[in-house]
Amino acid sequence: MRTCIAELGERRAQRGHVGEREGAHHEVDRGVVDGQGAQVTEAKVALGHLGLGPGQHRAVGVDADDLEPRCFGVGPTDLAPMPETDWVAHVAGESVPTEAGRFFVHGSHFVGGAPPGRVPVLIDATRAFGSGTHESTRGCLIALDRLLTDRPPGRVLDLGAGSGILAIALAKAGVAGILAADNDSDAVAIARENVALNGVGGQVRCLRSQGFRNRALRVAAPFDWIVANILAEPLIRLAPPIMRYLRPGGTAVLAGFLVEQGGRVEAAYRRQGGAVADRIDLAGWRTLVVARS
Repeated sequence: MRTCIAELGERRAQRGHVGEREGAHHEVDRGVVDGQGAQVTEAKVALGHLGLGPGQHRAVGVDADDLEPRCFGVGPTDLAPMPETDWVAHVAGESVPTEAGRFFVHGSHFVGGAPPGRVPVLIDATRAFGSGTHESTRGCLIALDRLLTDRPPGRVLDLGAGSGILAIALAKAGVAGILAADNDSDAVAIARENVALNGVGGQVRCLRSQGFRNRALRVAAPFDWIVANILAEPLIRLAPPIMRYLRPGGTAVLAGFLVEQGGRVEAAYRRQGGAVADRIDLAGWRTLVVARS
């Protein structure tokens, strides 16, 4: 499988399909290739976020001739075009509520109430990443649940917010003064819709920003907490500004990378004066909690 992903990345690099956008998990190209060749681990991360399996290539814009049958262990006669399918609606219809710490994440199709003592969060699977089912999102929710037992934060930044699920979860738990930023305009629009659906418009402000380029983020700093569920390479690049815009004693919750990538992410934040306060590993995905001294 790794070899096939590498070959896929090399082919797309030759065609000029190279993506490098922070916070836009729904794009399969992002982080797959760095111009030097296939980055297999980042490809694995991207495909893992998408849940890409046999026959689902059309849903994410992967050309059929890029996928070799041996990538999925089937013979040539088993590979056939799939009918046009609304995969977002398909996944939403099959999804079940997710519990992570105090949070109970469900879609609009769910009939019933949250279990006693749980904080309900309404999120439907859409084009923006973050429906509560992926291990990186659940790891962040668990980390936030643990942090909330100490004391609620004053100002929070959700960087690479996607659907807005983490910002909304914090707001539903009683936190105010939250900024939810993403560099993808579609994700920002979806996050705003989700904020309104959950009735937390007075607590969460959604805006578009590439990293910290939007002046509103810098003006609102320093933050008590910064949450960033993106990918390993963007997290490493963003280590200096994330730690700079955290207040002394503040906390960063970092996710979207594999356990095997954790050492590099940790090293980047240690170099900026961060201390690892917690690690949460779920099915090969790591969530890292870093405190600024």
